[in-house]
Parts: sequence; C-alpha cells; structure tokens
Amino acid sequence: MLLLASQSFPRYGLERFFQFAKDLGFQAVEIQVSSNFDTQNPKYLHSLVERFGLKIAIISLPASGAESFINAFEEVVAEFPGVMINVYSPEVFSVRYKTWMQKSLPQLCQRYRLRMNRVTAPFKTVLGVMPTRTEGSMHALREAGEVSVDLIALWKSNEDIMRVPGFLREKMKHIYLSNAQGGQGYTPLPHGVLPVESFLTKLAREDYRGDFTLKIAPQHMHEGNDIRMMEVIKESKDFFDKYFRAE
Repeated sequence: MLLLASQSFPRYGLERFFQFAKDLGFQAVEIQVSSNFDTQNPKYLHSLVERFGLKIAIISLPASGAESFINAFEEVVAEFPGVMINVYSPEVFSVRYKTWMQKSLPQLCQRYRLRMNRVTAPFKTVLGVMPTRTEGSMHALREAGEVSVDLIALWKSNEDIMRVPGFLREKMKHIYLSNAQGGQGYTPLPHGVLPVESFLTKLAREDYRGDFTLKIAPQHMHEGNDIRMMEVIKESKDFFDKYFRAE
C-alpha cells in the first residue's frame, strides 16, 4: 500500500493534509509526530480518521530532534495499538533517546503490539572519524530487526538501491519512495537519477508485501500552489501504480 507522508506538508494543517490524501485516492497516511501540535493529539487524529475514512498506517519520529517528541509519541501510539512505527537509530550523543530505544521502546511495542522499523539514514561522521549514529549501517539495521528503507538515504550514502532488496530480504518492511535530481533528494518519482521504475518492477516481481510512503520535499511539490502540488503528487502516484504491479 502506498501512503502519503504528513512530513511533506509542514505548513499545512492536518485537516488539509487528510483532504489532499483523500482527493488523490490514497487509502492511508503516515503521521510524523512533530512540533505541529495536531500530530501530538491522538483524539484529533482519530477524528480525522473517522471523518475522511483514511487509515493511519504508520506513526513515525523525525530523523533529528526526536528526543523532544518522545513523550508525545508515546501518548499517540498508545491510542493506535497495532500500528507500524518508524524510528531512526540514535545519534551518538543522544543519550536520552538511546536509553529510550534500548529500554522503554521495546516495552511500549510489546504493550501496544507495535511493529517497529528502524529507518536507514545517510552515512555521516563526526570530525570525519566517528559515525554519527549507532546501528547506522544496513548490516547493523538488518541484525537489529525490521527495516524501513529511505531511497534518498541510500543515494546520499552512495548505495545501489537495486541491491538492497536482496541484502535485506524479509527484514525490509517499508520503503520511503522519492527520487533525486540536480543534487537534491526527495524529488517526484518520475524525474531523477535513481532507477525507481526498475526498483519497483523488481519488488513487484519478487512479491514484496510491505508498505511504501511517498515522501517528496515541499519545495519539489510547489507547496502553496494547491493545483500544481496535486498534479505533482498524482504524477508520482500514477508512476507507482504503473511500475509496482504484481505479475
């Protein structure tokens, strides 16, 4: 199933976001808990689900500053038992977040039957020596549990996206879909340097059963121009439907 990401609409309210998703034919969305207080309000989120008839299939935390949203995240996922959650591995100096992931998050997952994925992040180092994240490599993520693959993180780390399904195999449960163009990531699917069409065709051929989230940066959607924005998203959604077909 293809989801639309709330993090692609940072300057719109969630009501508008849900309306966009419904008008474009999405059946479900991803909500990233953020500084937008609407994303931290489970009662309001449930009201949007009921009003628009869309499922919240994934609840996630941002790549940076996740520590600030731990309490809100716990309150939200508690009201959506069984939901899939996407989280990044801790950065080396994020002591509270690292402790939370090691001790509290496994208990939270067990209590509310949450299905957790660790998201791939671009490889970076501190002072050119120390990796910025623990469990940052794909090998470490594969060993730690189930994985959400961000194509742009792989591109920034000079990884070949076509090799990833074979390497992660059954551990890959979710994929953030976008393309890269002109040195910038999170561009619409049909335009860019990544072989997204071949990637989707391969996944369909191999009977991939996980979910996808369409994640396009606001500036690449012409945010603020609603008509153009809807056209860009529809073009990417149609691209996905064309190439991800079960054979």
